[in-house]
Amino acid sequence: MSRANILESGNYRNRPFDEGGKIKMRHSYLYLVFSALMTTAVLAVYTVFVTRDEMESYQTKNQELTAQLKQVTEQSNIYQKQAENRAEQLQKAEKDIHDAKITITKLKGQVQTLENKFEKIFTVSATAYAPLDPLSSRGECYSGDPEVTASGEKVEPGVTVAAGPELPLGTRLLVEGHGEVVVQDRGGAVGGRDLDIAVSDRRTALRWGRRGLRVIILENDK
Repeated sequence: MSRANILESGNYRNRPFDEGGKIKMRHSYLYLVFSALMTTAVLAVYTVFVTRDEMESYQTKNQELTAQLKQVTEQSNIYQKQAENRAEQLQKAEKDIHDAKITITKLKGQVQTLENKFEKIFTVSATAYAPLDPLSSRGECYSGDPEVTASGEKVEPGVTVAAGPELPLGTRLLVEGHGEVVVQDRGGAVGGRDLDIAVSDRRTALRWGRRGLRVIILENDK
């Protein structure tokens, strides 16, 4: 039956065309379009979910990296502060070392000066005599003029001392527990390790007795 006959009979709605007919082709086209739309929709939904998961994963990773960066930055600031403090400590230590070297140099100079000033240190047997005391006797505390020493200098109690020939007249001494004295006199009983210190009276001389004292020979810089 031709297409015209079918249209004339009015039964075309209930009779399918053959495989080559346009109605079947139209159904096939609509099916393809619908399938394509459904596939596109599924892909879109899948893409949305995949993109959302990736986005959440990215955000989580970004937050972790941000937290790590903050932690590293804070730690770096701490290390930098510690380095600055250590640099300041090192600078201060270098200054202290420099100052200490200067002090040591000064002390060495002072020690050298003292060594030059104190030529010799030794121990003596120290006694006392009182040539100016009226109760003193000739030959015991003095010979000749009691006011004049063997050096020709006047007797000065507390300063004048008699010593053996090992110490030249005019030698300045520093006596332990007494002070500075000058060798100005001699004595028959005064030997090389003896020292007889002039005092004002016999009573003081007797109280003095005999003492073992350290003596420093000073430079004659006066």
